[in-house]
Amino acid sequence: MQKLSSKLLELIALSLGLEKDRFNGVFKESTNFTCLNYYPVCLAPELTLGLRIHKDPGAMTILAQDDAGGLEVKMICDGEWISVKPTPGAYIINVGDLIQVWSNDKYESVEHRVKANSEKERFSSAFFLNPSRYIWVEPLEEFINEENPTKHKGYLWGKYFATRKLSNFKKVEVELSKGAEYSTITVRNHQSTIPKKKKKKSAMGEVDPDFIQAVEHRPKPEIIEAEGIPLIDLSPLISLESDSDGSARLVAEIGDACKNWGFFQVINHGVPSKARERIELASKKFFALSKDEKKKVSRDEANIFGYSDHEITKNIRDWKEVFDCTIENPTIIYATDEPDDEELRELTNQWPQYPPELRQV
Repeated sequence: MQKLSSKLLELIALSLGLEKDRFNGVFKESTNFTCLNYYPVCLAPELTLGLRIHKDPGAMTILAQDDAGGLEVKMICDGEWISVKPTPGAYIINVGDLIQVWSNDKYESVEHRVKANSEKERFSSAFFLNPSRYIWVEPLEEFINEENPTKHKGYLWGKYFATRKLSNFKKVEVELSKGAEYSTITVRNHQSTIPKKKKKKSAMGEVDPDFIQAVEHRPKPEIIEAEGIPLIDLSPLISLESDSDGSARLVAEIGDACKNWGFFQVINHGVPSKARERIELASKKFFALSKDEKKKVSRDEANIFGYSDHEITKNIRDWKEVFDCTIENPTIIYATDEPDDEELRELTNQWPQYPPELRQV
């Protein structure tokens, strides 16, 4: 995935009118990680979400989803929600917050969510491309002038990353607020913002109130299955030097998708189908283990990567289980989210005894 993400980042740079290696140094000591997601069958999909509305904070996300579907994206052009039907063998590429900030809003990070399913469980895997902890994030000078002033204040990626990851154990929710001439890290206390709720009944039984979405955030029964979602063939990457026309078309397609959709799908991407199948099979084996067995590798403040069945997105519990692992093992991050604290810590992965092939993720 790192090889694919590097190629895609070069194409995005070219589509922005930059040199293709403009972002290379940013990821020298990356904080990349992979997350395996399991969405169980849900008794009340009309009341909750597998994953609530959010944007991805890094540079880009490479997502593999199975045939269960459920991914929905908010259109940049009109704000309507659309369903992203799975394409066999394709990966979904989401533009992240960093691309939006670096491009000074020329490209926009895409809002998305995952619906719960009352009939079928869902598995997905996501690779998050994140920069080094010491990278200062702000709009690039190439996109700032008198007619287009900076739209975001700068922030230190490593502190933001530490704040988000450590927030899981402090009962707070962290997000990056973006708007005209500001970028602000907002921290909200869960206990002070979540009102007590009673269990609600659905057509299929009672639902734990921790999962219940506010009425305005609940999924609609019918969502448009959009046509024309960009499906980009990356095969020209194999012969970029000998096919300049193919290269130019590819850059143009990537740029159009980033600007108008905020996401796209790729095929002929060079990732072996067998590798994807192995990851999905290992994921299914792990999530099929007993809850006690999975909790042996639970996340905590000492090990912030691992298993969790209590994911919180914007103060509401998601209908899913996750297992995540860092790519650079160990990964070096800031020890705390305090602005003036420069102490560092190492993050290492923890692995279950079974299945052993999970380590290949």
